[in-house]
Amino acid sequence: QSVDGALDFVLDGDTAGARESLQAATTSLGDVDSSLSSPLTAPAAIVPVVAQHRRAAAEVSRSAGAAIALLESELDALDLDAITAQPGGVDLDAVRALERPLEEFQVALRDVADTIEDVRDPWLVTPVDERLDDVDATIDEQAQRGDTALEVVRAVPALLGADAPRTYFVAFTTATEVRALGGFMGNYAEVTADNGRIEVSAFGRHESLQDNLDTSTETSVIDGPQGWLNRYSQYGFAGPSSPPGTSLGTWQNITLSPDMAATGEVIAQLYPNSGGRDVDGVFVADIRTVTQLLDITGPVATTAGVTLDADIGEAFLLNGQYGIGDRPERVDLLEDVSRSVIYELLG
Repeated sequence: QSVDGALDFVLDGDTAGARESLQAATTSLGDVDSSLSSPLTAPAAIVPVVAQHRRAAAEVSRSAGAAIALLESELDALDLDAITAQPGGVDLDAVRALERPLEEFQVALRDVADTIEDVRDPWLVTPVDERLDDVDATIDEQAQRGDTALEVVRAVPALLGADAPRTYFVAFTTATEVRALGGFMGNYAEVTADNGRIEVSAFGRHESLQDNLDTSTETSVIDGPQGWLNRYSQYGFAGPSSPPGTSLGTWQNITLSPDMAATGEVIAQLYPNSGGRDVDGVFVADIRTVTQLLDITGPVATTAGVTLDADIGEAFLLNGQYGIGDRPERVDLLEDVSRSVIYELLG
């Protein structure tokens, strides 16, 4: 249990909690190893059935003990404070430095899993066998979490512009009008990442994208995904086989599909034809997402005199805003909140 808790602490970023749990596990496993190595228990090594249980306990405890020693030695290298976003950006070298300790964690987990498999024996009683199953399942779960963490660490430098600047489109959606992908896109942001520094390079409303949409050339059409076009071209999107004069795209309907990957491709095609840059990725943030971001940024004051925090933000943006005047004022308020949250987040 101490080992399991320690791994949870490591992957949740709490190195102090991980160290405390690992030390408790070290003590427990040391007691087990001492008992099993004692001359008093030596005769058990030649007693049928008892011998198999003694071997299983001894080898699993030693393997886990070695893994814990490795984990403890690597905790100092797991400097999570170094990758906290600062006003100057994210230290990509610090992100890269996380890869080795995470790899070591995975090696340690695999070693324990191999030991458990090795000590399996038909002579083990059911409760012991079931306990080994439990430990094996825990290790498998933690290994999967570790694989995910490694995948993220390896991807982050490129995503944050380590080799070349990256540009991302962020669509802010609201359920004021129903769309399958989190609601209607009212506002958008263009975010640029360059060697770890993240900045908002553009911000606006869907109307400005529609106004700037260039439909003057025959090549200004959406060339896929074909399934997306088959379903949604009737709502104002032109594909290669569309009749002449069909509108290139209607930004107010851009989130009709629940397929995020396909919609991202369409946005990436439309945005450069609407005055934007070529984009490397697309994000969609609905009202709940924006509200959850308030947990990070803290309260945000709006121009309407309302201060929103994570407790009241979602209810206000979904319902409370309709008590504030006419539609233009509400539009300005939603833009105000979206803009403030993303600037505060990046700052």
